[in-house]
Amino acid sequence: MKPPRRISNRGSRSAFTLIELLVVISIIALLIGLLLPALGRARKTANKMKCGSNFHSIGQAMQMYATESNGYVPREGNVDAGEEERYNDRYGAAISKATWPLAFRIFIAPRDEYKNNYHRTPPSVSDKFEFVDSYRCPEHPSERLMVHYIVNGLRMKAEGEVDEGRREHGSGRVATPISSMRKQTTMVYLTEFVDDEKDSFANTLDGQWRSYGDRGIAGWMDTWRERHINGQYTGSSGRRIEPDRHQNGSNALFLDAHVEFRTDNYILELANWDDQLYSDDR
Repeated sequence: MKPPRRISNRGSRSAFTLIELLVVISIIALLIGLLLPALGRARKTANKMKCGSNFHSIGQAMQMYATESNGYVPREGNVDAGEEERYNDRYGAAISKATWPLAFRIFIAPRDEYKNNYHRTPPSVSDKFEFVDSYRCPEHPSERLMVHYIVNGLRMKAEGEVDEGRREHGSGRVATPISSMRKQTTMVYLTEFVDDEKDSFANTLDGQWRSYGDRGIAGWMDTWRERHINGQYTGSSGRRIEPDRHQNGSNALFLDAHVEFRTDNYILELANWDDQLYSDDR
């Protein structure tokens, strides 16, 4: 009688072959290639919504500020004006130039140390915007700037024509009553600050404006020349807005406090920045 035949394990497979490993790696790489763009789009959409939420917070602050300021809201600003100053009348030169980040901050991130403490050297807490998260867009590339949005400070002297020659309050439009502007639902009041790839605005802060802290750079967060809207980005002297921060457009705040995502064509169109106050001499 023959003994039972032994089955050898020598031929059994205990590992992947090189080809099989390469196939698995290729499949994983393909899946990653398919998923990453989708994840990237989801992240950008989430950042766009977060940015829109920031604009809603700023819009609420704008309304509260106007309620306490005889209906006025900031336009082209100056670092010399404090946030506790209000607009008493249409010719209140000394109290009509507060920058919008300073003016609205107390309504978004109230802090006792903000008040009556300006122009300290070195800059104090009151000169900073680090506590105001709503001023920063998650898609803005600069980590050195504490404010990523910019206000409409254009002084229009005729339809399609910006008056850049006045110097009494800078060249832009000073604080304006909301009720005086007819395009409250269509005129861009606030939008996204330029990406500033060269960090020229941050470098300016490191220079002559350092003694003002973050307030110094806030003095640049307004538009008063046509090239600030539709010109080329050339550093701090060129275009100051970002028309396509989020997927072919940017968020915009309007004077009735509603927020919309607008395409770059809308943001770059000068007519959508026109307050139609052509005969107003402020």
